[in-house]
Amino acid sequence: MASPRLRRLIGVLLVVGALTLSLQLYRRLRLTSATSLDSGCTLVINVFSRPGTIPETLRHYASSTSLTHIVVLWAGPTAVDRGELQEAAGRMPLSVIVPPSPSLNWRFYPWSEIRTDCVISMDDDWRMPHDHLDRVSDVWHAGYQDSWVGFEHMGRNHVSRDVADGKSKQPVYAPTFWSQYAAKPKQMPPSKFHSIMLPSGAALSRRYFEAYHTAPWAAARAVVDELTNCEDLLMNYVVTNMTSGRIGPAFVRAWAKPFQVDGLWFRPKHLGARSECLQQFENLTGGRLVYSDAYVPLAGNIPQHSTFSHSSTIPFDLPCDRPLYERDGICEIADHDAGWASIGEPWISR
Repeated sequence: MASPRLRRLIGVLLVVGALTLSLQLYRRLRLTSATSLDSGCTLVINVFSRPGTIPETLRHYASSTSLTHIVVLWAGPTAVDRGELQEAAGRMPLSVIVPPSPSLNWRFYPWSEIRTDCVISMDDDWRMPHDHLDRVSDVWHAGYQDSWVGFEHMGRNHVSRDVADGKSKQPVYAPTFWSQYAAKPKQMPPSKFHSIMLPSGAALSRRYFEAYHTAPWAAARAVVDELTNCEDLLMNYVVTNMTSGRIGPAFVRAWAKPFQVDGLWFRPKHLGARSECLQQFENLTGGRLVYSDAYVPLAGNIPQHSTFSHSSTIPFDLPCDRPLYERDGICEIADHDAGWASIGEPWISR
């Protein structure tokens, strides 16, 4: 009779095999699926705990020239007033969807109401400036359709570290010192690379939404439901797998901040859960996230995507000897003239 360890190994191999077959089929179908979609971008706003702010948020985005449709995913604590939301949206086409469960995985579901290939996801605590959304849309349409195109201040990293048994390296979530909540942009140097995109304001092809909800990713989606966290990290793995690890995220060099700083990411165990997610996703999929130095200015010419570098190996060894799940003194990254250094002060970050 097979040992529990052997059974787990067989299970992982079956999942990886099914994922490989699914991705091969999906790559052949992705062009035909995109040709039937409309032009422009759809904004998907996820409503969880701030329902009272949504009418004003809709009025803000309704005048954006980059958007052709807004979809509101209403998972809020109160009943939705569709008439109030429609009035706030004005002439902007609006769809309001109440997901069948509170699962975070619905954030990346390919709802039939999403009729564009370009999809911009947005949390309900952000009102991104219009010129920022315009730039993300322009970059995405300028040959970056395979990438997740967002903002520098929404970039994060992962690092490989010895965990538990001390014999194997696993990915660990590394929030960066470059934080829109704790620092002013003029005080911070430009980022050198990131491997993780946080979704607010970021444009992504609808085909990744379709892939996210295919059967091979079911075990990873179950991790999201178990921890009530990490749907955005899982999407980073979906994109990496769909592109065969060729490219990473692309970041517009812009700075903004949410109008309300709270949420699930303020939970004490949030950062530990993020590392646990990365480790489970890597073990389930066999994939590795890709570091990218694709930074695009907020204005001016858009560089060709081929001019940037993408690698599965971090360019330096993060100087961190602190416990992985200890909130105080979390390892942060900052760039000084003398090189990379860890920051001793704890910073809360997504």
